[in-house]
Amino acid sequence: MKFTLFPKGQKSNEQVQEYLHAVKRGENSTFVVETEFGWRVQSVKSKTPIKILPTQQEAVACAKQLHDNREGEVFVYSKNGTLLERMTPSH
Repeated sequence: MKFTLFPKGQKSNEQVQEYLHAVKRGENSTFVVETEFGWRVQSVKSKTPIKILPTQQEAVACAKQLHDNREGEVFVYSKNGTLLERMTPSH
């Protein structure tokens, strides 16, 4: 038996389209996380950091620049895991 997320013919439903759009945004999100070595910039899809920068400001600017040409959000976390900021860069 093949499992599908949506029944046949339901992909044109407005709520389904909004859900798919949200999933795509999530897949394109970037995290900025404070570490003992600096601020790590990392894509949700990646297992390794894109960059490690000395300041939060530099790391956030780098993450925003990555989103110039794509959808997604930037999440900024402290070293203890607290969400400091969530932003959707404008396109």
